[in-house]
Amino acid sequence: MNTIKKHIILIILILGILIIGAVYLIPKGEEEIISIESSAKKVEEDIESVKNQEQVYTWLGNKELEVGYLEGKDEDVFNKYRVKKGVVEYLFATILLEDPNHFVQSFQPTNISKDLFAVENPDKIEVATNMINRISRNGKLSKISYTDNKVSFKDGETAKVKVYYSDDKIVTLNLSFSRTPTHHDEEDGIYSIETSVWDIIEEIEKGTK
Repeated sequence: MNTIKKHIILIILILGILIIGAVYLIPKGEEEIISIESSAKKVEEDIESVKNQEQVYTWLGNKELEVGYLEGKDEDVFNKYRVKKGVVEYLFATILLEDPNHFVQSFQPTNISKDLFAVENPDKIEVATNMINRISRNGKLSKISYTDNKVSFKDGETAKVKVYYSDDKIVTLNLSFSRTPTHHDEEDGIYSIETSVWDIIEEIEKGTK
């Protein structure tokens, strides 16, 4: 075997080792149990703290939905819910609170608009309330766990959420997220759930038959 071939084989072996090592060295997301009751209490407090801000929670009745998702002067509140885990906590807290106005704020605006208007009922609050009841299985929601999926050398735009119910049913959801840049920070942005509510409901109802 000539020297060039030996060098090529050596390079291939080194690259193979590096790739395999990188896959195993990428930090795996750790499953974290989240108390929905605690999240709900925090969300209620945060809603109270920002309730007078002009742009918060106003777009549900408007078919041309705009991002109203906790963006305002209260930077601590804003930062808490702009990350993926924060969005998930916020979503399930609003489900526990049975609050359709804030429930919809967890989702990517265009997608939640499509989901709401996929139902002929003109009362979109009623549609959102029905979504909440089907996800909670009429109040059986007990807790959730969150795992940030690590799919490459950087965090993926997905997360695994296990939903636990009081009748011992457990459903695993793989949620996708999108990031909307803010007017004051183009490099960062607000995460929202991109997965359709109806896909979430379908997965839950399939997993709890």
